Amino acid sequence: MPTIAELQAQMAALQKQIEEKQAEGRKQAIVEVIARMDEFGISLDDIEAARTKSKVKVKSVEKSAPQEKKPKIVKYRMGENAWSGRGLKPNWVKTLEQNGGKLDDYLIAKPKEDAAAEPETLF
Repeated sequence: MPTIAELQAQMAALQKQIEEKQAEGRKQAIVEVIARMDEFGISLDDIEAARTKSKVKVKSVEKSAPQEKKPKIVKYRMGENAWSGRGLKPNWVKTLEQNGGKLDDYLIAKPKEDAAAEPETLF
C-alpha cells in the first residue's frame, strides 16, 4: 500500500499533467479561433462589441430572512377530522354537507374566559 507521501507525489504529477493538457488545449483553441476570425473577417473590436451586447445586467436581489409560518388554527372539528376553514373543503366536510349536515354544528367555540390560552392548531 502506498504511503501518503507517495500518493501526494502522484497527485502532484497528475496535477502537472492536467495543467500541461489544459495549456495545450488552450493553445489549440486560440489557433482555431484566430483561423475562424480570419475566415469571416472578424476583428477584436467585433468580438468586444458582441460581448458587450450579450452581457445581461442582473440586479442583485437581497433575500429576506425566511418568515415563520403561522400555525393553522382549527376552526371545525368532527372526531379526528379537523379543518381550518381555509382552502378547499376536505372530503369529510363535503360528505357532511351532501348528507344534509351543517358545518356550523362542528364549529369550535373560541375560549372567552382565558384570553392567554392558545387556540388549537392543526399541526
